Amino acid sequence: MLKQVVEADVVVVGGGLAGVCAAVAAARRGVDVVLINNRPVLGGNSSSEVRVWVCGATAHGNQRWARETGIIGEMYVENQFRNPEGNPVYWDDVVLDTVRREKNIRLFLNTDVRDVVASGPEDARRVETVTGWTMGSEILTTFRAPVFLDCTGDGLVGHLAGARYRLGKEARSEFDEEWAPDEPVEEFLGSTLLFYTKDLGFPVKYVAPESAKDIRDTPIPTSRVIRSGDSGAHYWWVEWGGELDTVHDNETIRDELRSVILGIWDYIKNSGEFDADTLTLEWVGNVPGKREYRRFVGDYTLTQNDIVEQTSFPDTVAFGGWSIDLHPAAGMYHEGSGAVQRFSDGVFEIPYRCLYPASTSNLLVAGRNISATHIAFGASRVMATCAALGQAAGTAAALCVEHAVTPRELGTHHLAELRRALLRDDAPIIGAVNDDPDDYARSARVTASSTLTSIGTGPGRSFGGGERRDGGTAPGAAQVPAPPTDLVAENRATPHPLVDDLGIVLPVHPRLDSIDLLVSRAVLEPAGGGDAVGGTHAVAGAAPVDGAVNRDDAASPDTAASRDTAASRDSAASPDSATSADCTPPSPLVVEVWSTGKPQNVVPSRLEVTTSVEVPAGEARWVRAQLDYQPDSPETAIVVLRADPSITVHLTDPLPPGVLTLVHGAASDDQNVEVSQAELLVQWPTRPLRGRSVCFVAHPESEALAPERATSGGNRPYAGPSMWASAPMSPGTPEWLRLDWDEPVEVSELVLVLDDDVDLELNTLHHHRSPHETIPELVRDYRVEVLTADAQGAPAGDRDEAQAPATAPSGAPATEPSTDLADETWTVVADETDNRWRRRVHRLQAPTRLRAARVVVTATNGTPQARVVALRAQA
Repeated sequence: MLKQVVEADVVVVGGGLAGVCAAVAAARRGVDVVLINNRPVLGGNSSSEVRVWVCGATAHGNQRWARETGIIGEMYVENQFRNPEGNPVYWDDVVLDTVRREKNIRLFLNTDVRDVVASGPEDARRVETVTGWTMGSEILTTFRAPVFLDCTGDGLVGHLAGARYRLGKEARSEFDEEWAPDEPVEEFLGSTLLFYTKDLGFPVKYVAPESAKDIRDTPIPTSRVIRSGDSGAHYWWVEWGGELDTVHDNETIRDELRSVILGIWDYIKNSGEFDADTLTLEWVGNVPGKREYRRFVGDYTLTQNDIVEQTSFPDTVAFGGWSIDLHPAAGMYHEGSGAVQRFSDGVFEIPYRCLYPASTSNLLVAGRNISATHIAFGASRVMATCAALGQAAGTAAALCVEHAVTPRELGTHHLAELRRALLRDDAPIIGAVNDDPDDYARSARVTASSTLTSIGTGPGRSFGGGERRDGGTAPGAAQVPAPPTDLVAENRATPHPLVDDLGIVLPVHPRLDSIDLLVSRAVLEPAGGGDAVGGTHAVAGAAPVDGAVNRDDAASPDTAASRDTAASRDSAASPDSATSADCTPPSPLVVEVWSTGKPQNVVPSRLEVTTSVEVPAGEARWVRAQLDYQPDSPETAIVVLRADPSITVHLTDPLPPGVLTLVHGAASDDQNVEVSQAELLVQWPTRPLRGRSVCFVAHPESEALAPERATSGGNRPYAGPSMWASAPMSPGTPEWLRLDWDEPVEVSELVLVLDDDVDLELNTLHHHRSPHETIPELVRDYRVEVLTADAQGAPAGDRDEAQAPATAPSGAPATEPSTDLADETWTVVADETDNRWRRRVHRLQAPTRLRAARVVVTATNGTPQARVVALRAQA
């Protein structure tokens, strides 16, 4: 046996996704990091040993624009490219590579920490060392550092150090939580084992082992959905142990779970109720995936009310979006549903004060062991949220080392620096404003080759249009939508009967005067024959109608009394079969504008405008609804089209930035879950028409995608898209985004954040499959160029704004100059092709005084526009 002592700046114990992201975040800030994991693979419950899919704020597509960015976002996107089939073994290497490429991380696998030395009083415990045994190598290692992170999930390090923690469920009275029990009880969410099956294509028998449980003697066959084609995380409900101690009784729990899995497979193979002759059992987990154990007591405890009410915190460092997802303590033997869920109407914030135990002085925590009640933990516990917390805690740990302060002192004296660092690193954080004094892009004049100014999805408009710097019209910028006969005839718009209320989500900046809609109405024939009501060849476009403003604060999309739709949603009539006995003129289409309540939300929360527009019978045509809506500040709004089965809207794809479609109606797809239907998020899902939009054109032109949006901070949709988007690109014509300074600034690196469609769920095991291995919205080919202080050319204020950048030779070296029409000599610092990443950092060879910098986009991975979320020029 060998003994050794290892010293570092930061020691992270626990190699799940929280620990991985904590270690990587700290290492990228230049500190020496040790990452310790007690298993041979990283990833925790997401690894190939357990195989739970990585869920997070997107909540299987229920939340909008909610996918995590930062380190977990990098792994999501890389896994999409490498592992489109969702192989859990391939995911192991995505995680391992993320750690291995950081030169400041020393990784200790198969090392089980079992001893902690701590000192100090009960309210200020200081971790001095942790000691771990490396299985197979017979090495006993003592790790020493000024800062430690407990990312073990079970909270072992904090427990051994003497930190205060909670177990089980708090009483309702302690935090005034509606879902909490009347009295505290030490019950938990149970643990899970999963299994995989495979179709061999020929009959395969199965002889159940003696340990298999006969599930016909349990409630499972009648209370849970069992399907022969499902495997893996579809069987998340194979859960037990909530009435036991999920740590100390781990072996008992594993044995029970395994016996039930073998019994389920025996039931599928041998009961005669399933088509499973050619299926075999390919893999069964042996490491229980734990959901819950210790939760440390921090300076703040996250509660159910913080989740549901979406509390805003001054020290927000991460967000979540998963539902409050609670499971019965009896697990799979519970006769009711396997889970009850309640969503917030958008993503919720998590404060920094939850990430350190109040009774310690050098310990941070991340993952499911943060300071939260049992109810709030039900939403914060999922792995992508744990990873976001890991990045925040790891960044905080590095800053604690840099400033020689405690975690609490960091939050008191260096909070702004922490939030700036997270925003700079594109971490999952909302509501943060770029106030970084080291980002010179904030003081630059920002211009672009063109801007997408017309928000619309009428096919043939290529997502609307814009204006070029030369004052000309960019492709698709026509003020009159394309002829509807062309759109329908060329199959660029598909009909969709308006049997449900639909919501068009779009940015409003600065106002929304009107909206054009491509619609048609069925020709109504009298019962006794005769002429049809309304012509079939009306002129495209209808005169605007007067709109009535209604700002009733109490109104909701379901109760507002100002409207009666022309037909009930329950009507089975189709546009082609509707008839009228008395030829009564049809009711107009009711159109409303709703605000969303919070900047991160995408639900119709407050009725702002109600109007209506006549839709003549006959072929598809453009009609205009006058809205006259001007919010006090830029926002995301929702234009609601009230159901009328006699009216058909037309759908198209793909979507421009800032646009989504809501459908009024439930969209739950898991019969084992009971979901609260009281929340607007659930009542207005996006999944039924994800990736598609009603054909519309909004007026007037919008500033939502202007060049300066790429330097204002935020990095994700928040009261608007928060990005620059060019007009639709033309072959051979690059698009560019440029920074100019009146006086030269000294820059060390240029940081690009590109659009990777954070509305797209990228579950690691592909619960919802995306057909694109590389996200189409990402810029594919681009150059980064700089104009140095001593470069030849006209001063920034005198340059020709209309000129387009010259095209650098293919494969140009990183220092090759290029010259444009204004005789400006640019230095190419990066020339990238086949890009598939969101965040790119381009370091200059040395800090350089610049007069200007620009990114020149020559191709995307599929979307019509060049899109840049952020362009930073860091000192």
